[in-house]
Amino acid sequence: MKKDKYNPYGFDKQYEFKTYKRIGRDYGKALPKRKRYTTCNTYSEWEKYVINKAPIEILNYGDFIHWLNGQLRVEEIFLEAIKCIMIPVYIALLSISEAIVSEINARYNMPAWKGIVILSIIIVIFSIIILYDSIEKVNFWKDYIKIVEGCRQNKD
Repeated sequence: MKKDKYNPYGFDKQYEFKTYKRIGRDYGKALPKRKRYTTCNTYSEWEKYVINKAPIEILNYGDFIHWLNGQLRVEEIFLEAIKCIMIPVYIALLSISEAIVSEINARYNMPAWKGIVILSIIIVIFSIIILYDSIEKVNFWKDYIKIVEGCRQNKD
């Protein structure tokens, strides 16, 4: 039997982020029967989804918003950590790329500059993918907090 995950305030982070990430990407597409997110074609449609899904029964919206802000802070720290780690790794890999490229040159008889360019492109693409995902999560939390705070003001 599968154990249910704990979701504070009934908030499923993975499901909600996947819904946010797919805004406008599924427009006009045939979707699988068991998709793992809600389809929203526009940002305003996603806002309405969040407003309708926001836990209305919460007695203290302040606690929920504080929890959301905590999730945002975790993602911002993770983003900064990625930046702090990726830059030295990128510099280190570029500095040792000469040894790697000379080995490739010896085996495959390829000019050294081509190896450096290929290695640099791979490193940059990998870094961009990681940074983009982290930035998208930070933006998700900021947008979600903005909408929930709007709901709180309307409720009060």
